[in-house]
Amino acid sequence: MRTILLAVVLMAAVPGFAQSPPASEESIRELLALTNAKSVLEGAWDQMDGLMEKSMKDSLGDKKMTPKQEEVAAELRAKTVELIRTELSWDKLEPIYIKLYRDTYTQAELDGITDFYRSDAGKAMIAKMPQLTQALMQTLMTTMQELMPKARALGNEYGAKIRAAGN
Repeated sequence: MRTILLAVVLMAAVPGFAQSPPASEESIRELLALTNAKSVLEGAWDQMDGLMEKSMKDSLGDKKMTPKQEEVAAELRAKTVELIRTELSWDKLEPIYIKLYRDTYTQAELDGITDFYRSDAGKAMIAKMPQLTQALMQTLMTTMQELMPKARALGNEYGAKIRAAGN
């Protein structure tokens, strides 16, 4: 009995002893394809320009830009989106996705997740995720816009306190 108990304790203590193997690259690629990970990423970049434009306009409030300023702002947005598209392209991110999925999920877990995304509910989740993500991003942008005056006020208040503490 003691030997069995000792064996159980040792198996639990040794990482990975009785666990499922890490997810295979092939199964990770299948899941990424099922979830349309590449097109979701590319769709996010397509939405970014519009969100950046709205954010810039909202941050200006009632102030108007000259046509030249609008041109420069549009160029900034375009260059920023292009920089992000280049640095966070699918070719650069796919190996990171694969490593993170492999480090996070066992093969058994990934098989279960893949089964879900093959189901009607999983397919509905994939189909509706861009709409949900866009609504969430717009809501967060609005919330952040409303939060900014409070954050500035806190910054001003504590900036004054820090300056006073230095005297």
